[in-house]
Amino acid sequence: MNGMNEWMPISQVSQKVNIPPETVRRYARQYGSYLAMKRGEKKAYLIHESSLDTIKRIRTLLEQGHQHGQVKLLLRNENEANVHIEKEEAEHDQKLSQQMMKEIHMLVDQNKKLMKLMTEMHERMNVYEEILEQQQQLAVTSEQVDETMKEQRDYERKRDEYLLKTMNEMQEKRKESANPREKNRLFTKLFKLT
Repeated sequence: MNGMNEWMPISQVSQKVNIPPETVRRYARQYGSYLAMKRGEKKAYLIHESSLDTIKRIRTLLEQGHQHGQVKLLLRNENEANVHIEKEEAEHDQKLSQQMMKEIHMLVDQNKKLMKLMTEMHERMNVYEEILEQQQQLAVTSEQVDETMKEQRDYERKRDEYLLKTMNEMQEKRKESANPREKNRLFTKLFKLT
């Protein structure tokens, strides 16, 4: 309910609890210390809606034949029991609240540890990525070295083939020049020409 309806005049309380207004007014005077009530405009009683059950309880006790003093005693005992229950509930709520705070602190600590681990993992991933990049660069460089070495071997093979061919040709010419018949033929050719 909204704030305006929490406090009600005697007439409205009377309708809600189905007790005549005069009786509610008498209960307010006799048992006011057990009811949440205040004076409103023109000093009229205003009763809080939380007291509706207490008014019904007073009516029931009186109908059961309890005297005014006995009703007050029973209301006091019930009130003390309610206060005790409320105190126990408050203590229980406080314990729960403390336990929840401990768990929240544990979660915060675990969250910090998790964040630290995630940061470390991120740093490791960066290192792994750098290593991978270096490996890729090495692979490219290795391919380039292999290609250069292949070109060098091809060049050396062709050079060796050329040198071998030249050496063979030189040996052939030397043999030809060393053969005496050939020398004679060479001289004969030279002299015939003249």
